[in-house]
Amino acid sequence: MRNLIYLICMLFPLTLKAQDLTPDRVYLNLATKHFGMGEEIFGINGPNEINPGFGLAWDSQFENVSYNIGLYRDSFTQPTLTMGISRMMASFDEFKFIAGLSVTKSLSGDQEFEFADGTQIVEARFYAWPYLQLEYKNMYTQLRAGVNNDIEPAGVFAFGLKFDIEDIAAIYK
Repeated sequence: MRNLIYLICMLFPLTLKAQDLTPDRVYLNLATKHFGMGEEIFGINGPNEINPGFGLAWDSQFENVSYNIGLYRDSFTQPTLTMGISRMMASFDEFKFIAGLSVTKSLSGDQEFEFADGTQIVEARFYAWPYLQLEYKNMYTQLRAGVNNDIEPAGVFAFGLKFDIEDIAAIYK
C-alpha cells in the first residue's frame, strides 16, 4: 500500500495540466453515515458521524481523470489525510457520476479501542477505499465501500459541498 502512495505522489505532478498548480475544485466534507460497521470496528462508543474537512482536486491531462488530496476529522474524531485518483464515468445535465480510489491515513498515529467485553486493541489506521460519487450542482454524496470483519458489506456514505475554483474566482473579479 505504501508503494501505491509513492506512485501517486510521483505521477501526480507529471499529469497535471501545464498551466498552473491551482486546484480545479474544492470539496467540503460535512457528515457521514456508516453501515455494516459496529463495535468490532469502533468499539463501544460507535463512529463519529460529523466529519468536517476539505479536499482539493486537480484535473489531469488525461480525459476525465482527477487527483485529490484532503484533510478531515475521521470516524474516530482524529485528523486524517486522504489522497486519491478518480474518473468521471458519466455526466447528464448537472449530474456527474465519478468512480475513484482513495487512501487515508490517520495523522494521530495508532488508535486504542475498548470493546464491551473489555478487550482492548491498538490499530494503525491506514485504508484504501474504492468509491462512487454522485454530484449535483454544488452537492455531492460519496459511497466508500468495503467489507467488515465478518465479510459482510460495510462502508460509509459521505455528504458535502463542492465548488469550482473558476466559479469562486469569478465572484472576486
